[in-house]
Amino acid sequence: MHELQNDDTVRFEGQGKVHFGLVKSVGKKFAIVYDISTYDTRKIAVSRLTYVPPVTLDPQQLKMLCRYEITWSELTNGAPDVVRVIFSEPFTLTLKDLYAGLQNIRNSDDDNSKLYKDWFEPLYSHYCIYLEDFPEEKTPEDIEILPGLPDRAKKVSGLLGLIENIFNKSIPLKNAAAGLIRDIDRYFDDEKKPVCERKYNDHEKEDFLLYYDSSGGSGDLNSADDATITLYRSFLNELCEKDNKLALKLKGKSCYYGDRIFDRDPAEAYKLLKRLFDLTADPHYAVFLGELCYSGEYSDGIPKYEEAFRYFSIGAASGILKAMRCVARLFALGRGVPKNTDIAWRIVEEIYSVCERRFIMGDYNCKFAEVAFYRSKCIQSGNFGYHSANLAYESLLQARLAVKKRLEFGNAGDNELLEEIQTSINEMFGMGAIEKNSKSASIWINSFLYHHLHKYRRMVMRVRRLKSGEIKLTFSIEKFPDEREQPPMFITETHTGFCDMVSTISVKVSNSDLEDIPDEPIYFNSTDGHTYFLGGVKVITINGDYIFTVK
Repeated sequence: MHELQNDDTVRFEGQGKVHFGLVKSVGKKFAIVYDISTYDTRKIAVSRLTYVPPVTLDPQQLKMLCRYEITWSELTNGAPDVVRVIFSEPFTLTLKDLYAGLQNIRNSDDDNSKLYKDWFEPLYSHYCIYLEDFPEEKTPEDIEILPGLPDRAKKVSGLLGLIENIFNKSIPLKNAAAGLIRDIDRYFDDEKKPVCERKYNDHEKEDFLLYYDSSGGSGDLNSADDATITLYRSFLNELCEKDNKLALKLKGKSCYYGDRIFDRDPAEAYKLLKRLFDLTADPHYAVFLGELCYSGEYSDGIPKYEEAFRYFSIGAASGILKAMRCVARLFALGRGVPKNTDIAWRIVEEIYSVCERRFIMGDYNCKFAEVAFYRSKCIQSGNFGYHSANLAYESLLQARLAVKKRLEFGNAGDNELLEEIQTSINEMFGMGAIEKNSKSASIWINSFLYHHLHKYRRMVMRVRRLKSGEIKLTFSIEKFPDEREQPPMFITETHTGFCDMVSTISVKVSNSDLEDIPDEPIYFNSTDGHTYFLGGVKVITINGDYIFTVK
């Protein structure tokens, strides 16, 4: 007699009906059983439970099921669906098995309901091609195959997906079987031919392109052989003729940049990306079109600024930073739109503020480095109506810090940007636009802390008198009760060249008339440089000369 164990299937009666359940735990007299029909967990006497043994299937039985030479009900002797199925050894579903199964289905009188219940559903749920227990069919070694093209295993997987889709659309599988059989016949015939002479459906062509897609595919076109490149190029051209969006994107970008697949061809890139934008309205493609219009490369070198402005505006309206920078430049230069340096600078500051907030919140992979660098170049160009060497240098310091923060996370591709930023800093020193950094500097505390003033968080100041008679002020951001670490502050000071994310920062105050040193921390959210306020109410005044020293 079988002794019940956890996860055993059992049969029992209740309220005049037969129930099946799974044993969750077993005691001497009672068992906790999950009732599959009611989804309830019940306590039932062991004496009322009848053990239902699992169904054991061997490879030959599974082969008969796949070929629809036997139904699932016949194979399991009518055992209920809840019964556990055990396979005696691994079984590989082959393309020939599916071929035979579809032929038998085509010649049967069974409708979709029976075919799904007695063939596809158990085949797909009990035999799962993605489980390691069931190895995939291997393509014979004498058959030429290129990575990314459908091999035997991919063909089996793809057919199962097509059949599932047929059931989902309530198309009679019996009627669709003929087309699937022809597709398998075509595949077997094609295996005898060189890969370049075989016929591929659009789905297979797309899969091949996706396999070599640099944004997520496994293949590498740069190291691919000539046969792969020829086939890839052929698939791109064929699918572009059918307005396939993936092909339009890949060929459009290939012609835009120029690579091993296609030489750089701005006119062709414009045609493809324009078609893709018309089909998708994706603002990212509008940015590419804007750049081609701005440069005039697709129109015999004649820039089309008004068209560029229209496309860049579409991208900018969607929050694409590159497009926003381009719109700002067009306003600054008066190209394609009346010149307006005020609007141009407001756009630059809007971009900067958005990325700055993300950077302060710890998103070091945002584009703050590029945006801060761009802000500095805008100031130095003189085209944006804002002239401040100090602010340009501050932006460069911040851009450099942002790149270094990204490099900490392994983004080695930023080294080139880091070199550009450092070159700009060196040029500013060389031209005398900014003075050489000093170790200490007199500061305005409201400018020093401005990133963190008037925010939803309060700032904390601790005051201490030094032996020298000077006052030391240490600033931090108030922690929330559930925070483990001190929130970082983003501090930039141009006279010393200091720029970093720090948990606390200290300054000294000399010549102060403050007599009573508060023992408790001071909370504030704004200051005019000497008086500190919390919600508009004065909390303390500390006059004197504020000195920041780089340690």
